[in-house]
Amino acid sequence: MNDSKTQLQHDILTYILSTNGIVHEPELLDVYAQLKKKELNEANVLKLQTKLDRLIALINESLHSMDYKIEKYRQYTPMALRTISSASIGSTIANDSTNDGSSTRDAIDLKKSNLFYVYTNLKLTQSSKLATFYKPTELEFVKYVFKKLMEPNELSSIKDLNLSNDKSVSYKQYIDKIIRLDHNNEEDGTSSIGSGTYTSFNKGSTSLIVGFRNSDMNVDSLKLSDLENILTRLCENKWLTQYGDGSYSLYIRSLVELKDYIKCFDNDDGSSETERSEEREGTEGEGEELNGNICNICQKIVYLGGIECSNCNSFYLDIDCLKQFLNRCHSSDQSVICSYCKHEFNDVNDIIYIL
Repeated sequence: MNDSKTQLQHDILTYILSTNGIVHEPELLDVYAQLKKKELNEANVLKLQTKLDRLIALINESLHSMDYKIEKYRQYTPMALRTISSASIGSTIANDSTNDGSSTRDAIDLKKSNLFYVYTNLKLTQSSKLATFYKPTELEFVKYVFKKLMEPNELSSIKDLNLSNDKSVSYKQYIDKIIRLDHNNEEDGTSSIGSGTYTSFNKGSTSLIVGFRNSDMNVDSLKLSDLENILTRLCENKWLTQYGDGSYSLYIRSLVELKDYIKCFDNDDGSSETERSEEREGTEGEGEELNGNICNICQKIVYLGGIECSNCNSFYLDIDCLKQFLNRCHSSDQSVICSYCKHEFNDVNDIIYIL
């Protein structure tokens, strides 16, 4: 392997590590283009993406012996639902990412991307990954936070949705675009948020801190400032993300590295996640109930954007799989029905939005 390619691998890996192990695809593509001294534009973006993925594959070959891997993870964020912008070549990139890992730079318009590169440890158990970051006493609060952030909030009417809540509005509008719902006002032609019912998982800091201090998991040695600091560090380490309204939710790193760990919070029957995983194999489209909010097709946790059947509350689809599901139904002229309870999806009242 020539020295220039080795150096390129080193530079890309160094950049990923400098971002705490999670980089939005357009951001890393911009870095790659700068290192290659290539102009990043719509004409060559697909070619550069292919070359970047080949480079990541070579990096993974080197990382394999150390039990690390760079994984690509598919997850829309509110920022990714809008047109992604990239900095002009030669700009400083390290300080231009938002809290959800998306680029804030504006020069070349790239296609929307729902892909992230995530640096993962394959050797540590999922619970021990957290233990490397937090003291035993702190872990009690961390576990409480993860448990609460896996509990859905009460159902609410879309009409009560705060239009300033960028996260929820972005997901709602994108889901409606997929299922071809138009909310234009017939009288004046203006757009509205529409109707329906939604749930979400994000919680405010007060709810998390007060709830912990009143729970059996409370550790007296942890002060209020300690708990606030832990929440800040969870965001800095990209286990959580904080939205503009101050609420917190699990972030991509948790959904990738701790997926089995957090799924267990839905497990009330005493079985292990491995056993539950085996039970789920081959259930796509067969109408078998999946435990927790697990996508019926890809078996990811449906957490940041998706739908749930309002009739049985057992059928879930994330945004991408919702597109696949509807395309499959339309291409075969089948009715759009829940794969579990066979309830037909005719309008927004037949689904619950996960925002």
